[in-house]
Amino acid sequence: MPTVAPDCGTSGPSLSGGELWLPGCPWSFRLAGPHSACPALELYEAGHLIDIVSSTRVALSLLRGARSAAGELGQRTIAWGRMPVTGNRPLTENWPQVRFAERGWRRDSQAAAAVQVTTWCWVAVASGSFAAATVRTSTELLRRRIVRGRPWC
Repeated sequence: MPTVAPDCGTSGPSLSGGELWLPGCPWSFRLAGPHSACPALELYEAGHLIDIVSSTRVALSLLRGARSAAGELGQRTIAWGRMPVTGNRPLTENWPQVRFAERGWRRDSQAAAAVQVTTWCWVAVASGSFAAATVRTSTELLRRRIVRGRPWC
């Protein structure tokens, strides 16, 4: 069960303003209101805010988004979402399984490790160009088309 951050904190390479970045990628994230009753994770692409994942249980979505971007280091793809509701099961039994599907009718896919960024949010990153992201748990299966992101250098 990979973890990048504990409860209401984050860890990783820092940018100014407490923002954390994913090495070799245009994406970064920042924990807003870490000591408030409802902290949120802000996800950025090339410095532009693309999503806010709140810690509240109002809008639960196992797979919130998927984007790809090209730069000097090549094509990268990211997917992110909410950690699954586990009920009485341990989280290890319901961990998100992420796959990125290629374009074309054969639709080969590549697995990517979901990394827990906070207690309520995960991200998965892969190298390459893909058409869709699929996330599966023992109780859910969601698929989303990948949106083309901003180029980065």
